[in-house]
Amino acid sequence: MKPNEIKQILSAPLLSVQLATQLQKRVFPDKKEGQFYVFTLTSGQSFVGHVPEKAEEYTFRATYSQTYSSPLPQLWEVRWSRIDSISDLNYHTECQFLGEIRPTEQKAYLEALEPQRKDDKGPITKIAFKYYHYHPMLERATDLQKALQNCREAQRLLSACKTKMKSLLISKNNINITQQTKGETQNVRN
Repeated sequence: MKPNEIKQILSAPLLSVQLATQLQKRVFPDKKEGQFYVFTLTSGQSFVGHVPEKAEEYTFRATYSQTYSSPLPQLWEVRWSRIDSISDLNYHTECQFLGEIRPTEQKAYLEALEPQRKDDKGPITKIAFKYYHYHPMLERATDLQKALQNCREAQRLLSACKTKMKSLLISKNNINITQQTKGETQNVRN
């Protein structure tokens, strides 16, 4: 396949992102934690993506079936892993393939998936990261992870509030009701 065709297929915008079915999750027998989504590009290329609960390593495996022919049949997996650095452009991009591919093709895959500069205005400096953007699948995966973390925190807070509320309730079956105010104990009579 020509490098321009590879870039065009992988650079296509997202068409849809949906929760993965149990059958689709089977492409990740090694991952049990986290959420799984199906990412489909407008070019027709589809991936099952693993979004972990906390770790910042996002793995996307190409989906194949007997009825679906992938535009990129050689591509098996795309992985973005966060590396410690000062910059915002700190995701390492890796691709794995189902066989041997030419170096020019491998370079085309990486060029399409790595952070890209939005425009050529101004010189590049170490703090000019606002001129870059990530691949749409990586951007959506990081947004999904943040939303999942926010939901889990909200659920934890809701559970704690419910527990506090239950502790403030007084049961009707309790004959001897005791109320505490400012460190004093008072007997309340009906």
